[in-house]
Amino acid sequence: MVSSENIVPKAWSNKVFNRSTVGFCIKSKKHGCICSNKNKLLYPASALKVLTAALGFEKLEAKAPFQTFVGHTGTIKDNRIKGDLVIKGFSDPTFGSDRFGGIDKAVQSLLDPLTSLTIQSIEGDIVLDTAHFEKALAVPSWSYEDLGNYYGAGASSINIHENIYNIVFRLGRSVGEQACLLKIIPNIQGLIVNDFVKTGIKNSGDQAFIFGKEFDSTIFVRGSLPIGQKTFTIKGSIPDPFKFFISEIEKGLKRLNIASKGQVVLSDKNISKPVTWLKKQNSQDYQEIASIMLDKSINLYAEAILKNSGYVESGFGSTGTGLQSFTNFLISLGIDSDEFELYDGSGLSLKNLITPKAMVQALELLKNKPYFPAFLKSLPRGSKYAFLRDLPRSLQDRIYIKSGSNSQSLSYAGYFENSKGHLEPFCFIGEHITKEKKSLRSFVRDVFINLDR
Repeated sequence: MVSSENIVPKAWSNKVFNRSTVGFCIKSKKHGCICSNKNKLLYPASALKVLTAALGFEKLEAKAPFQTFVGHTGTIKDNRIKGDLVIKGFSDPTFGSDRFGGIDKAVQSLLDPLTSLTIQSIEGDIVLDTAHFEKALAVPSWSYEDLGNYYGAGASSINIHENIYNIVFRLGRSVGEQACLLKIIPNIQGLIVNDFVKTGIKNSGDQAFIFGKEFDSTIFVRGSLPIGQKTFTIKGSIPDPFKFFISEIEKGLKRLNIASKGQVVLSDKNISKPVTWLKKQNSQDYQEIASIMLDKSINLYAEAILKNSGYVESGFGSTGTGLQSFTNFLISLGIDSDEFELYDGSGLSLKNLITPKAMVQALELLKNKPYFPAFLKSLPRGSKYAFLRDLPRSLQDRIYIKSGSNSQSLSYAGYFENSKGHLEPFCFIGEHITKEKKSLRSFVRDVFINLDR
């Protein structure tokens, strides 16, 4: 039942959303609980990342929460490592990201100790120690149609370049003409691209999709790209980040004129030999990572946070241990376990469910956490979203909001700061929304206007 009818726009009583399921909940200092369908389990999409960000603030270190280690077994003598070069990652989603200087910078920094020690050769193998994380990248319940695309990039112990690559196409001169693959950036050795992309009508947008699966080098690209420009770039998920990471390490060693005489070994068992660690390469601080995840809605970052939280709590990083950590965290806040069902950290899984009431309760209880100021600062402001940009800038700046959407859903979660500075948590979730998305955005916008009166 809806309370405070002066806050809820007329669109609700006019039954605009009859064909959809819409639930919302706002905890207002002045008006109390403004809600409808607050107890329905609904699909939050990427709005779930708000709670995933909070999980990271709770479980991970504020300073450099992700690390990558480099070391060696055996000894160093005569500028040679008489043993293996060992690399151990803790799912740093920023390693090699173009946001932080790119692949070459990250690899060079990781290998700096070898330069300092004037290493000329590695007598043993290059070993990736992955024993502390599951090898699987994707969440089991992710859709096949998502896996090959950039937003289907999952996380494991080693991530590089946000586990994505770019495919550049040359478009045809007429609608229906083949769009030809020009190049792949960065180059993924062994990637086999089956190109079925056509040139689409003008302003039709990116309608090309990449179909593939993890650790399989063959992909299929289908769909269309809009006519009107010479080239068009789409993004895909790297099928095997471990293989690509090793290839970049080998390039880095070659640039340093360091010979590697052994093999590449992916070890999912604890290394029995003693390892002398030479460097711990740190990620950016957590607040910056959370801010980027929420602003750009990067699924990889969310899954890395989830799996690392599982590692911190159990000693093994996986989707399963991460979800247990996530569940424990929400229950510790006081959220009933019947109010949510979680399958990932990013919101990509269509099986994720949460009630609007539970989202708002969690957001309200997070205000008591010592890290809350940093958490709040990581949330995007209203000015990010086009449907809120005609509001006064002073009002836009008082809306802390994360969206979530797919072809049939739309959601928003965050805080509205009233004129007296009180933060009022809110959640809007619409399911089976197709033609009504514009109406739901207008509805949410009008709620904020009414709350500000």
